[in-house]
Amino acid sequence: MQHHADDDAFHSSVEFQDLCESLFVLFRRLMPDRYDHRPGLLGHIVTELLLDNELARRDPTLLPRYYETLEAIALLLT
Repeated sequence: MQHHADDDAFHSSVEFQDLCESLFVLFRRLMPDRYDHRPGLLGHIVTELLLDNELARRDPTLLPRYYETLEAIALLLT
């Protein structure tokens, strides 16, 4: 439940929304069909990927620990 609360706070932050919007505008220029939902989706996903990259850059142990944790969870579920 804490993850969902943190995720909600993050996604509703002004900074996250502004970056998503900026990327949406760039992707919309490449995909001008107003009914195409990809620019919004890409803006959101690329924002998260940029954040992940920055977090991994700041702490090189972060991704290996994340994947080790996922592996441990997978083992518990099998």
